[in-house]
Amino acid sequence: MSHHFCHSLSDSLSRLDDDSLLELFEHVNTYGGLHSLSLTCKWAREVCKPILFRRCRWAPGYAFNSPHSIPETIWPYVRSISIHGNFHLLKYESNYYPYTPVGYDVVYAPLTTSLCRLPRLHTLTIGSTVGGVPWEAINAAVQVPQLRNLRISGFLDHRDILPAKTEQSLRLPVHSLATIDYPSSGYRKVSATEIKIFSVLLHQVTFQRSLEALSVPSECMSLDYLSTTQFPRLRELALIGRRQHSDGQQDVPYISILANMPRLRKLALTFSQPIGLPRQQIWPVDMAAEFPCPDLEDLSVSYPHPDDEFYAHLPPTLRRLTLRCWPRHYLHLLEHDRRHMTAKYGWYSPILSSSEMLRILRRCPSRNIRRLEVEFEEDHSGRDLFFYISEAFPQLEYVVIHRYRPVGGVEVTSVATLAQALAPLRRLRILLCNLDFEDAPDPFGDDFAPFINRLQDVASILASSLSPSVEIIGLLLRHGMLTPYEYFRPIRDGRNGPRARHDKYVYKTHGMPYVIVIVHRREIVPHDPVIQFG
Repeated sequence: MSHHFCHSLSDSLSRLDDDSLLELFEHVNTYGGLHSLSLTCKWAREVCKPILFRRCRWAPGYAFNSPHSIPETIWPYVRSISIHGNFHLLKYESNYYPYTPVGYDVVYAPLTTSLCRLPRLHTLTIGSTVGGVPWEAINAAVQVPQLRNLRISGFLDHRDILPAKTEQSLRLPVHSLATIDYPSSGYRKVSATEIKIFSVLLHQVTFQRSLEALSVPSECMSLDYLSTTQFPRLRELALIGRRQHSDGQQDVPYISILANMPRLRKLALTFSQPIGLPRQQIWPVDMAAEFPCPDLEDLSVSYPHPDDEFYAHLPPTLRRLTLRCWPRHYLHLLEHDRRHMTAKYGWYSPILSSSEMLRILRRCPSRNIRRLEVEFEEDHSGRDLFFYISEAFPQLEYVVIHRYRPVGGVEVTSVATLAQALAPLRRLRILLCNLDFEDAPDPFGDDFAPFINRLQDVASILASSLSPSVEIIGLLLRHGMLTPYEYFRPIRDGRNGPRARHDKYVYKTHGMPYVIVIVHRREIVPHDPVIQFG
């Protein structure tokens, strides 16, 4: 590229205001061209830096003060950093740990120092390839004054017993942290150290006042403490895993906990169901209370109780409603799966009938809901439920249905009737279904090709009746330990009516879920210090 052309280009671009220039560069970056643009001239390089270096990936190995740390020239631009590596487990007064006994100030204090050098840093993702992220790394991270968002990838500290002096002195001093995202599969039992970490964090008045979003395993939360502590700015709460009990004689109703979170907009209570316990009510029938979350927009609950007062008082602000089983009910259908859930975890699946689901939906404010997910076993009211969904939820754009056949071969709603029931949804774009077909292949067999052809026929039946607005139809097919959706795109070319075409790549092009149950895997990160941008 000639010097004259580069000068002309930079001169033309420099006439744009900052907002227009940023929007242009964001568009160029979407297609991977920003790096090439930054190489055209010095001016272009400088104006591209805030976008090129705003996200950084750092794999420092064991040394946070190594010469391979983040280059000083990009410090002003880094807003989000992801740190992955093998973290040092410090040796205290116990001989249990096999690593060299070096102190906190040598190993983890440099992490705080390095992050404090990034004036615009607001988000940190931290993960470990082996052994989990130790509490010392979390302690170093939360002390960074400008840090707002902390995401923990993989596992936290796996140690079940901390040395006594460490336990007593654990502080985790928070400055401006607003969100903690610690995603969990929900199956793994958390360690005592994990519980201690969140207990120390949540007992800080500063953190209680600044916290805006919290997503953690349910075992890390004390129901008694949550029911007596105010979180005035909390907007999102997501708890997943084992259903917890209060330390007292009776369980603390979640309505008492939510009363301390008046600004809540998103709530996910995704709990397993212990054998011998009934479904949990958020707001028990005999309890006097007021609905505490007038701005709630997104609600997800596992094993909802049909008599729960909570659903009758949901606000008109609600946009997304998920009423499901956790884990999915199909993991309780096969005998060996059911034995595994019972023997290893002590869980069962009290799935709702279609009659019970219909009772709940009839109590919900429905006119403004855009996304609905339901999971149930069909009984005599299955057809009524499907027709009620389109009648009561006219604004739906995204629908997920997990419908199971009842034991005993009772007839269920046909695919054609389901399509007819959902046809009035004129804004529907995405329909995902698990219809529990009687002729589905053995999930652990090897002959799936014929059934995919059968699913294509099902998708064509749906496409023939559904609104022209529908872009994607997904049908669940369990395959061993994986449960992928098979996706189909409606074709409306005027020949032979609407039909569906199998599309293997729609999950990439449209960001759709692909695998629902994922076999445990580890991300491989180099041991040598590595810096990546973009």
